[in-house]
Amino acid sequence: MYKRIVFLFIIVFLPSVLLFGDSITWTEEDVKFFQNKEYIGDKENHFRDYNSIDFYPPYLREELLKAKISGVSTRSLKNCNGGRLNKETMEDLIKYFVLLRNEIYARHGYIFKDKALKEFFGKMAWYKPEKEKIEFQKEFHWRERSSIEDLQHLEKAAEEGIKWAEKQELLKDTLPEKYVPKVIIEAKWGKGEGEFGIAKWSDPTEGPGPITVDEKGNIYIADPGNFAIHKFDSSGKFVKDFEEGKLILDFAIFKDTMYAIGQDNINDNLRKLYLFDCKKGKEILNTFLKNLGIPDTAFYGDDVRIDTRNNNVFLEKVGKCEISLTGRESPLKLSYFSLPAKILKKIKKGKDLPKGLEELFLDKDKIGNYYFGISTIYKISPNGLILSKIKMPRENYIGEYTVDKIFITDNGDIYYLYPTGELKIENWNKKFIPGKVQVIKWELQR
Repeated sequence: MYKRIVFLFIIVFLPSVLLFGDSITWTEEDVKFFQNKEYIGDKENHFRDYNSIDFYPPYLREELLKAKISGVSTRSLKNCNGGRLNKETMEDLIKYFVLLRNEIYARHGYIFKDKALKEFFGKMAWYKPEKEKIEFQKEFHWRERSSIEDLQHLEKAAEEGIKWAEKQELLKDTLPEKYVPKVIIEAKWGKGEGEFGIAKWSDPTEGPGPITVDEKGNIYIADPGNFAIHKFDSSGKFVKDFEEGKLILDFAIFKDTMYAIGQDNINDNLRKLYLFDCKKGKEILNTFLKNLGIPDTAFYGDDVRIDTRNNNVFLEKVGKCEISLTGRESPLKLSYFSLPAKILKKIKKGKDLPKGLEELFLDKDKIGNYYFGISTIYKISPNGLILSKIKMPRENYIGEYTVDKIFITDNGDIYYLYPTGELKIENWNKKFIPGKVQVIKWELQR
C-alpha cells in the first residue's frame, strides 16, 4: 500500500516539480522566436515532433545542419551525435528544451518563481500571468503532458551527451598510440584539372568522395560534381584525371587496377562495375552488375562500399558471388565481409565507446587492428582494447559525412577527405559558399 501511494505522488506531482528552478541565459533571438511562433501544443489535429530540425530556431537549425543531423533524438544527443555536436550547441539545445516545456505552463498563465523564466516570458505579448498553481493532470491537454515528458527525456539525454564528451576528452590523453596530422592536399573548388565540383543535383548538396590510397601512396578522389576521378601522388601533387563522365559511388585499388561501382549518369537506375588502369587512367571494363550476378539493390542507400583484402573484393552487406575477369592477373572473389563475433561483442560492451560504433566499421590493418567511427575514429586492438582516438575536424564541412571520406592504409595511417565551405540559411533556404578541399593524413608516431 505504501509503495502505491508514493508511486501516485510521483506521477501526479513530479512533472511540475521538475520544471522550475532552471536559471537560464536567453538572447533577444530567443525572445523573438517565442514571441512570433504559433502555439499548437493543445490542438487535436497536431502531433508535436521535436525530432524535426524545422521545429528549432534558425541559429540552432544551422548548427544541426552543420553536424549533419536531420532529426533530434535521445540516442543522437547521448553521444553528441558521434561527437559532431559541440558543447555550446548542446547547451543551447538544453536551454531550448527548458524554454519549450516552460512555455506550456506560460500558455496556461502560470506565475513563474524562477527570475530568469519570469523575465523571459514577461516579454511575450501573449503571456498573462494569473495562476500560482496549475493542476498538471486536469488543466493540461494530454498532448501537452506528453510534450513535457518528451522534452525532459531530450534534456536529460543532452546532459548525458555533455558528460560523455568531457569523458572522451580525458580518455584521449591516456591512450597508448598517438597520431600526428599533416595536410597532404589543398585543392580548389572549380572545373579545372585537380579541382572539385559541388553536386548541386544531390540533396543534401554533396562534395567530393570517396577517397582511396594505393600501396605506393597515390591518392584517388572521386569528384561527383565534375563526374571525374582525380589522382594525386603521395606528396599531394596532381597527376591526372581519369576518364570523365561517370558517377562513381565507391571504389578500391588492387594491383594497379581500380574496381569502381557507379553509373553512367545521375538518371541511371542500374549500377555498373568499372575497371580502370591506374597507370594509364583508362577504362578497361564497363558492365552492368546484373551481368555479374550482383543485384542492383546491393548498392543503394548507405551500403555502397567495396574494399580489397587478401586477394578478395569485399562488398558490404552483399551475398556471395564470383567475378571472373579475362586478361587480369587473377580472378577476384566477390564476397560479404563481416566482423568477427568476438570483436563485435567487445565493442558493443565497451564502456568507453559510443553506442552503435559497431555499425561504423572502417577497415582493418595488416596487424589486425580495427578502425571504427566517422567524426571520431577509434582504433581497436584484436583483443578489444582502445589504442587510439582521433577526432576529425568538422568545421564548415560540406556534403554527407560518411565513412567513404576516410581511408585506412595497411600500416594504420589515416587519410581524411575534408571539403569545406560555409553553410547559411537565408529565408529558409540553404546556401553554400565553397571554401577549400583538403586531404589530411594522420600518421602514427612510431
